[in-house]
Amino acid sequence: MKIGIDLGGSHIGVGLIEETNIIAIKDKILTREDRADIKRTIVNEITTMIKDLCNENGIAEEALELIGIASPGTTSNGVIVKAGNLGVKDFDLLRCA
Repeated sequence: MKIGIDLGGSHIGVGLIEETNIIAIKDKILTREDRADIKRTIVNEITTMIKDLCNENGIAEEALELIGIASPGTTSNGVIVKAGNLGVKDFDLLRCA
């Protein structure tokens, strides 16, 4: 099982993927309140959605093989260097969870 994450300027989408099929998805529209602490929101929402998808589909989190993240803006070595539509700079998403 794999997780695909679509980090957008107005939403966060997370999908549970088996081989090439999307099994289930979760989506969160970002509100003004969410944007007040966008980095915390991103981490919390992604974590919650992954746990929920696993629980709802009877998948142990340890069974996840891979997590892929699509992000707007400029990235380098897993860091979102700048994403203007998200309002983040130098956001190391991989090390903040």
